[in-house]
Amino acid sequence: MKVHDFLKKFVVIFLILFSFFSCTKSSVKIIKTNSEKKGMPLKIHFTKGQHWMSKQKMAGLISIKITPQIAVWIEDLEGNLIENIYITNKFAKQKWGFIKYDPDKPERTSSLPYWINKLIKANFAPPTKNQPLADTITSATPNSDFQLVTVIPAGLKQFSIFVEINKSFDGNTAFHGKWDGTEEGFIEPVINGQPSVIYSAKIDLDNRSKEVNLQPIGHGGETGEDGKLYKDLQGIDTALQIVKNIEVSF
Repeated sequence: MKVHDFLKKFVVIFLILFSFFSCTKSSVKIIKTNSEKKGMPLKIHFTKGQHWMSKQKMAGLISIKITPQIAVWIEDLEGNLIENIYITNKFAKQKWGFIKYDPDKPERTSSLPYWINKLIKANFAPPTKNQPLADTITSATPNSDFQLVTVIPAGLKQFSIFVEINKSFDGNTAFHGKWDGTEEGFIEPVINGQPSVIYSAKIDLDNRSKEVNLQPIGHGGETGEDGKLYKDLQGIDTALQIVKNIEVSF
């Protein structure tokens, strides 16, 4: 075999192997929160679902990428918020496009209504454009699977982990708003579509497995006007496919 032919075959084999390992290697973004605090390490792995990301045309011209808004927090067994773990950047910083809003008030509360009402009930200030949440618990929504690496208060033995997740413009036959064609009539449900889905799991550190999967327990209100947990998931379809799995590991 000539040297030239040998080199050609070697290059082809190398490229095939490189392509194979590149495609099979899992690419998971790591997001670290509350890293300035001391406590018990905790990891939460998000596996994206079929409807994690989509595109939406604005004014029939500009196509924008739509990714979900997410809030992650822990509560005591009585339902009191203890610690915020992660809030997606757009909501935490109130960086909303294509709408006019008051920089001293939280907008788009229908994105994460259950969490924001828990926040207010616990006497925490909700995020506004002029007073955003701290960088230590925020990050842009990843495009794919990701893992939260965080800490929770030391000595905490029993608690619940909650995740609220929502994606705009995912309306269906059960959840859709009405629009009268005017700017004033462009009401929140048109943007919000299906309501937020809430996932949860109770954790007992004295009696637990190594990993715990969060399960959907209900949804938030359509318009963000209340902080209720609606346990009926009837009519919600693609919103349950934003994430495929949420796993907590210790």
